[in-house]
Amino acid sequence: MKLDSNEPTLDGIDDYDGKESKKKRKTVWFIIISGVVIALIYGILIANSEVSDEIADSNKTGIFKTGIFH
Repeated sequence: MKLDSNEPTLDGIDDYDGKESKKKRKTVWFIIISGVVIALIYGILIANSEVSDEIADSNKTGIFKTGIFH
C-alpha cells in the first residue's frame, strides 16, 4: 500500500500561498482581535482590582484577642 498518493501537497491546499477566501481571512482576523480585546479587558480588570493591606497589617497573627486579657 502506497501512502504517498493519499497525502495532500501544498499546492493542493486551498489556503496555501495567499489563496485563502475572504471569509476565512475575516474569521482569522476576528479571532485575533477578539483575543486581544479579551486580554485587554482582563488586564484592565486585574490592574484596577486592589486588595487593601490595612486588614492584614492590623492583625498579623490571625488571632483575635477578646475578653479581659486584651
